[in-house]
Amino acid sequence: MPFQKGNKLATGRPKGALNEKTSMWNNIGECISTWGAERFLQELNTLTGKDYIFAYTNIVEFFKPKLARNQNDTTVKVISLSSILEEIGEKEASTAYQKENVV
Repeated sequence: MPFQKGNKLATGRPKGALNEKTSMWNNIGECISTWGAERFLQELNTLTGKDYIFAYTNIVEFFKPKLARNQNDTTVKVISLSSILEEIGEKEASTAYQKENVV
């Protein structure tokens, strides 16, 4: 039977009540953060050397992600003083021409 306007019998889920799927995810998260964490630390403590470093750095990425690699362009364009003076001279000449031809 489809929903009909004005039907007050079906109240739905109470305000603030969690969805069943949400409560299941909360339970899984609690398990992981309690006994799962204890087990992980026990296993991590059995590792030595490169194996320990590899496991530790892999788990740290979940809490502090790697920074993106940025490539910086450090090339410098070398310009001569004469080219700067020529450019300034051209601008002054065009400005003077514009001032002379103002109506």
